[in-house]
Amino acid sequence: MSPNTKKILIETESREVFRLRIIGPEIARLYCEHCEKVEEMLDLNSAADISGAAARDLLQRVESGELHSPEDASGHLLICRTSLELAINQDVRLRPQAFELEENT
Repeated sequence: MSPNTKKILIETESREVFRLRIIGPEIARLYCEHCEKVEEMLDLNSAADISGAAARDLLQRVESGELHSPEDASGHLLICRTSLELAINQDVRLRPQAFELEENT
């Protein structure tokens, strides 16, 4: 290269937008950027049911990056099941609580 030659570096960033419709007991599997592989994704209600945590707590964990969460084009939140399971194993507050049914006599 001569001293007057300029080198130009061009970097690009792309973003993928997708639409996802889940009807019935279908399982959504999407690529999780954090796990770097295709993972099962849960909607917020399913994640709350599995973890026993309030949806608000899960949203805070999504905001902090503890739970991996791509959003679809319509803005629906999906949570990576693997990141949820890791969070449950690391935080006793997220473990589902056992409960007993009371018998009416």
